[in-house]
Formats: sequence, structure tokens, C-alpha cells
Amino acid sequence: MSASIIQKKAAFATVTGSGSVVVTLDNPISAGSQLVMATGLVQTLGSALTAPSGSIEDDLSNSYDIGTYGSSGQGHFANAYLTIAVTPQEGAQTYTLSFTVPSGESSSLFLAGLCLYELSGISTSATNESASQGLSNGFHMMSDLNATISGLSGGSYGNLLLSVGVFPFNVGDLSDAQAVAAGSGWSLDGRNTATLGNSQPAAIVFESQFVDPSSNPAATFSGSANNTELDGTILVAAYSLTAAVAGGGSGGGGGGSSTVFLGAITEVGSDPDDNGLFLGTVSVISQAPSGVPVPYLGKVRIVTAPAGRPNPTLGQVIVLGSAPANASNEWLGSVATS
Repeated sequence: MSASIIQKKAAFATVTGSGSVVVTLDNPISAGSQLVMATGLVQTLGSALTAPSGSIEDDLSNSYDIGTYGSSGQGHFANAYLTIAVTPQEGAQTYTLSFTVPSGESSSLFLAGLCLYELSGISTSATNESASQGLSNGFHMMSDLNATISGLSGGSYGNLLLSVGVFPFNVGDLSDAQAVAAGSGWSLDGRNTATLGNSQPAAIVFESQFVDPSSNPAATFSGSANNTELDGTILVAAYSLTAAVAGGGSGGGGGGSSTVFLGAITEVGSDPDDNGLFLGTVSVISQAPSGVPVPYLGKVRIVTAPAGRPNPTLGQVIVLGSAPANASNEWLGSVATS
């Protein structure tokens, strides 16, 4: 057996007061898998003494807590949750997050997100850490924010790190919210933004990373250099690997064997054959992993991921200045970079 993310998928919804989010996996749950569920909830108008509560139910009538771990900003504007790994029922495919907001918040507009990870080769136990801001701390750049697990010790195969970032922004700064993405070395698993109460935008981002036993990177997020983020929260958890990552090795940052290396591409500004196809997200690395072939894939246009469109993480690529001589230079579509 090898450790791997079998499949992952996120969904988002903007609702007034209590509500729900539904994620339907591309494939039913396989026998022997583990499942981790990550949740983000955010609102920007009003505040509460407690965080929203909720539960998750699959289409086979199994129920799960919203999260073993949780983190909230001041006033519970931003809320993040992660479960420990559970053993789901084989064949389940649709999971519904139902959340209830605190008293007095029924008229507030919420952005909610749910991300599912079907996993193999991990322990059901986990270690977590969070970092949140108080309103009195003032506005921040995304680069100011991080959360690190204290004293993380990996098993002989390392860890899978999962992180949830939930960020409200200053009034009118929607472009800053839309710029939030996974941090360096992290894979972007899901992202969405919305303008909520008082014309304040907010973002929810899910990210993941396989790391070696000796590695303990901070959970970070990329974004605008403007000081416009306020009262957000970051939650990160580590799930120990019980087997090597698929493809050999135990993972790591860009170029590690835990991330599939696709090959080489060229970036173009536009293409006459553009049919609007969005492929997903890739990470750009400087050179191919040692001993790995470098197939030439074709040409793409790098764009921001379309709102509401599926955004699978494809793997790593090298961007060339031009296509190799005599290479078939077909148009692939559009991708986003992480």
C-alpha cells in the first residue's frame, strides 16, 4: 500500500443565516479508505459569542461531527474546522454540511465551504494548530499570516498537512480577497470568495502538502501585498503517513515525488482554437525531478481559476519560452498556477 490522496473535492455556498453545502465526489468511496473533512464559515456583519455549529451527513445516512479541531477569529467572524480521519462507508459519494449560526446571526450573509479528502495510508490520529487574529490587531497582508504545528514529529513516512484559511477583508477590497491562494509549497484544493454584509468581501481557501518526517512547514497563503485582511483564522492539521507516498518517497515541496510531474508547456496570451476549456491548477517548477522524463505537452494560457468552476490540482510543470523543434504544439486550454 502507498499513501495518497485518492480524490479531493470542494464546494461553496453563500447563504443567509443557517444553511448547507453539498459536495459530490467524482467517484464513490473505495473500500479501506480514510476520509478527512475540512470546513470554512465566514460572515462580516455582526458578531457572536460562539462559533457556528454543524454536522456532515453522507448519502448513506452516516453522520459526522463538523470538526475535531476548530479555530475562530475574534467575534467568530471567521471559522475553520478539520476532522480527524474517519473510515467512511464504502460507496458513499455525496456529503452535506449543515450548519447552524448563533443566535442573532440569522440575517447575516455567510460564505461556507466544504472540502473532502479521500485518503489511503494515513493514521486516523492527527495533530493540529491554529492561528487567529483579533480585531484590535488591525489590518494585515496575507504574507503576515501563518500557523505552525508545535513540535510536530512525523512517522517513518512523514505527514500529510491539511490547512484551512478563512479571511475577511476591508470594505470594497474584493480583488484582494480574490487574490488569496495556496502558499508556497502547498497545493490549492479549493477556493472561493464573496462580498458579504457591509460590502466586505471574504475568502475561504483549502490547501494540502505531503512532507517528510523532518519537515514542519508553516501553513501560509499567497495573496495581495495590501494591508486589507482583518480578523481571519488559519487551521492546520497533520495526519501521519503509515506508508510511502505513491510514486516513491514521502513527499515535500515543489519537485518532491509526492506531486505528479506532468512535463513541459509553453504559455501563450491567446489562441485561435481557445474553446474556453479550463484544465485546473498547476505548480511551476524550475527543472524536472532527477531521472524523470520531460514530455512536451503543448501550449496553454495561464489564467485565474473561473469562479464556481471545478479546479483540480493537476501537478507540476516546467514553462518553456517556446516549443521544442518539431514538437506537436497543440492547444490544451487554460490553467491556473499555485
